[in-house]
Amino acid sequence: MQEAADEHRFRFNGSDYDRREDDARLASQLDRVFELMKDGQWRTLQEIAVATHDPPASVSAQLRHLRKPRFGGHTVNKQTRGERDKGLFEYQLLLNESQLFSLMQFEGDEAVQRKFVDSKTWQEVYLAMTRKGYRYLGDGKWRKK
Repeated sequence: MQEAADEHRFRFNGSDYDRREDDARLASQLDRVFELMKDGQWRTLQEIAVATHDPPASVSAQLRHLRKPRFGGHTVNKQTRGERDKGLFEYQLLLNESQLFSLMQFEGDEAVQRKFVDSKTWQEVYLAMTRKGYRYLGDGKWRKK
């Protein structure tokens, strides 16, 4: 994600935003939230805040950023945890397909997974690759059907 954050530096905005004062801090927050949430697990803002050491309001802002095309265009799902009247919500990050495909090395009709991923990310890679017409051969290798 660091590469993605570097690519999008100076693209934060807001009425109180000052690039010199805020860019490095916001990019670091975005990286921490992304690295934690890319496993696809459901977490509340407080759980994310505890894990990343960032304030819950900042975590919420970074989750909104991750939905924007310039920050990956990922899907951020939201659902209630427990009874709705308690007002507790949890969030799940699903990676954009282009992010998933960056894990692969493509050559002609074949592809090889470039690095090990956790089981949830692998499931997303599997679904994305099969939607693109690839068949899994084993050992991280794929071939176009």
